[in-house]
Amino acid sequence: MRMITSSILALLFVIQGSLPTNASAQDVNGELAAIYGMSASTYKDVGTTNDYDLVRLNALESPSGFVDGMTILFRASAPNTGASTIDVAGLGAKALVDSFGNNLASATILKDELIWATYDAENNYFICHGAYEGPLNVKWFGATGGFNDNTDDGAAIQSAIDTARLGGVIYFPAGYYRVESTLTVSRDLVTFIGDGPRTSVIRVYHNSGYGLTVEHPTSPGISKIFGFNMFNMGMRARVETTGNALINLNNVSDVFMSNVSLEDHFGGILVRGGSNHYMTNLKIFSPRSSYWSGIKSGSYYMKFTESSDGSKIFESFISNFNFRRNDGVDYIQNGIVIEAGDGIWFSNGHVMGVDSADVYINPLYGTAQITGLMFDNVWFDGCSDYGLYVDGNTTLYGQIILNNLRTLNQREAAIFVSSSAVNFDGVSVSGGIILKPEKFGALINAGRSHVFTGVKFAACNTANTANGCGLQIGGMVGSLSLANCVFDQAGLSSSASFMKGLRMDATASGRVSVTGCRFSLTAADIDTTPLNGVELSCANNTTLKPLTAVVSVAGTSLVIPEFGDYITVAAGLNFNNMSGRYSGRCVTLRFLGNSTVTHVSGQMELSGGANVTSSAGDTLTLIYDETNTAWPELSRSH
Repeated sequence: MRMITSSILALLFVIQGSLPTNASAQDVNGELAAIYGMSASTYKDVGTTNDYDLVRLNALESPSGFVDGMTILFRASAPNTGASTIDVAGLGAKALVDSFGNNLASATILKDELIWATYDAENNYFICHGAYEGPLNVKWFGATGGFNDNTDDGAAIQSAIDTARLGGVIYFPAGYYRVESTLTVSRDLVTFIGDGPRTSVIRVYHNSGYGLTVEHPTSPGISKIFGFNMFNMGMRARVETTGNALINLNNVSDVFMSNVSLEDHFGGILVRGGSNHYMTNLKIFSPRSSYWSGIKSGSYYMKFTESSDGSKIFESFISNFNFRRNDGVDYIQNGIVIEAGDGIWFSNGHVMGVDSADVYINPLYGTAQITGLMFDNVWFDGCSDYGLYVDGNTTLYGQIILNNLRTLNQREAAIFVSSSAVNFDGVSVSGGIILKPEKFGALINAGRSHVFTGVKFAACNTANTANGCGLQIGGMVGSLSLANCVFDQAGLSSSASFMKGLRMDATASGRVSVTGCRFSLTAADIDTTPLNGVELSCANNTTLKPLTAVVSVAGTSLVIPEFGDYITVAAGLNFNNMSGRYSGRCVTLRFLGNSTVTHVSGQMELSGGANVTSSAGDTLTLIYDETNTAWPELSRSH
C-alpha cells in the first residue's frame, strides 16, 4: 500500500502543479528509492504462462544475487492462470506469491501489464504487488542519458512511453537523450517530467519526422487524445531539419507545458486542432547557423492549424514565453503562424530573430475562420519585415487585440493588413509603442474597423522613404479611429526629415477619426493628399509645429489645417478659398482679440445675416454645407 499511496500522491502533485519547479521528478524518484531501498530495475519477460523469465532491459549489469527488498518491474508476456514462478536474470526460479505468501490467483497478472514485485529474503520468494502505477524512469528501460550523445535512447524511451498506463508519468533524469526516430505518445494523460530544460534534454538526430508526436493511435488527427503534460524538459534538434516540428500535437486537448525549452528546429511546436492548451515559461530558440544552411520556407516557432478532421484550435493560452534566435543570423521565416483558431492568447512574451513576420495570420485554404486572437504585453523585436502580418481572404473574422504592444525595427511595417483581408474585423491596439520601423508603423489596406488608443508611434520611417509614416491607410477601410496617440520623431537617437503621422494614399477610403492626438514630427502631421474617398474628422489634437492656419491680415485666404478643429484668428478672414472641405466638416474659429467677421451669402453665412464683432476668447463654429458650398454658423460664444 505504501507504493500505491506514493504513486497517487505523485500524480496528484503533477496534476495540481504543487511540486517544486526543478525538484519534482527527483523528489518522486527519491521517494520511490527510499521505499525500495534501491532504485527499481526493469526487465523484459521472455517466459511462458505462469513462468516469468526476465531479461534485464537497461544497460546496467544484471544482479549477481538477491537483496532483501529489491524491487523489479517487468512487462508480462502472458497472463497467469494460477501459481507462478519468476526467474530474474537467470538466477533461478523463485515463487511469485501474493502479499500473504499465497499462490497467485488466476488473472492477478495480465498480458502486457507492467508488474512490480519485491524480494522477501526471509521466505526466499518474490511478493507480487500487481500492476505498477507510479512514475517510470526512462533509465529503467535502458536509456543511458549520456552527456556524450553516443547512444540511441529512442527505443528505450518509447518502451517507457508504451508501458505507461492511463495517467502515467515518464521521468527523465538529468542527461542528454539521443533519439534517432520519432517518439510517439498515443494514450491519454501521459506526463513527461525532467530535472530542467537544459539538463534533461531529448536530442533529435533524425530528419524522418517529428521529434515527439502526440496523437490517437488508430485515427490520428480525427479522434482526440486527452491530456498531455511536459514539465522541466528540453528538446533540441542536432541535425538540419527541413520540414517538421520538434513537438506535434495532433488533435490533443488539455495540454499543460511548463518550463520547456526547444532549440534548433524547423518548427518548434505544431498545434493541429485540439483545445485547452496551457503553456507557460516556454522558450523556443531558432537554429544556429552551424546547423542550418539558410532560411527554410515555412519555418516557425509555433504554428496553429486545423486537425485532419478540419477542426480548429479552441482556447490556447501561452504566457511568459521567449521565442528568439540563437545567434546573429535570422533563420526562421515566420515566428507565430495562425491558420485556424478560436481563442488564442499570447501574454507576456518576446518574439525576435524572424525573417518575414513575427506573427503571420493566414486562414487555411480560405475556409478556416480565425477569431479571438489576443497579444497582451508582447514584444515584436528585431529586423523582421513585419511585426503582425494579416494576410487575406474573405473568411478572416474577429478583431485581433493587442495590448501594451512593443515593436522595434521592422523593415516594412510593425502592423500590416493585406488588401485582400476585406472581411477582417480589424486590429484593436491599446497602449504600447511602435518604435523605429524603417517605413510604416502600421499599414492598413483593408478591414472593417481599426482602433488605436494610447499608442506611441516613435521614429517611424527611419529609412526616409518618400511615403513612409506612422500609420497609412492604403485601401478600403470601413473605419479607423486614432485616439490619444502620440506621433513622435524622437526614438532613441533616430530622426528623419520625412517623418509623417497619418497618411492616406490614392486608394484609401473609409471613415477616419483623429481625436486627442499629439504630433511632434519633421514632416506632415496628417497627409490628406490625395484625400479622395476618406471622410476625415479631427478634434482636439495638438502639434509642435507652427500653425499655418493663423490669419493675421484682414482678407487673407484660409487653408483648413491638417490637424485639430481650432483655427486661430488674429484679424479678418475670407472663407471663399478653402481646401479640405466635405459635408459635415466642422471648424471652430478662436479669436485672439477684436475682429470683424462678415456675413457673405454663399461663403460664410452667419445666423441672422449680421456681421460678428469678436473679442479675445470668443469662438465661432461653422459647418460645411456641400450642397450650397457654404459655411453656415453652427454656434458662437461671447
